[in-house]
Amino acid sequence: MESITSRPDCITLVTDDFSGPSVSESFKAQLRSYDPTLCVMWNSKKMRFVVQQCVEHHAPGGEHTHLCQRIYVLLAQASDGTMLPLGDTVMNAIRARDVTKAGYGPTDLQRWIGDRNNEETKVREKIDRDQTDAVKHASRFNRRQLLSAFNKLNMMGTPNR
Repeated sequence: MESITSRPDCITLVTDDFSGPSVSESFKAQLRSYDPTLCVMWNSKKMRFVVQQCVEHHAPGGEHTHLCQRIYVLLAQASDGTMLPLGDTVMNAIRARDVTKAGYGPTDLQRWIGDRNNEETKVREKIDRDQTDAVKHASRFNRRQLLSAFNKLNMMGTPNR
């Protein structure tokens, strides 16, 4: 059996019976202490580690597995395309992407949807005010062609509404 071993706190790659590199216990402990819903797995298509968050636990034990419903958090890859070693760099990237700092977490989906709907309503109201102002301006200065165009648009309806 041929194997490549790097530092003991990083990964071990075994070429016989390849199921991907193993994750060090120290990194797993560091990840669990930061957020117990996070798990790290090897993505054999991308050949990188992927950090995911368990949103619905279905595994029989306490450990998160492929049976859990998960969402993507981070692909352990540097900006130049090389694989990042599991350690402080990956943990800092996870902390930088933590959406709970912005006030949104996995349980706050309804609030996020409400905020987006409020923003969309404000934008639509602004468009309606601008259109009303344009009609008033055209009426004030007797712009018959503009008034005719506005009336035709109102009769047809506005797309995406």
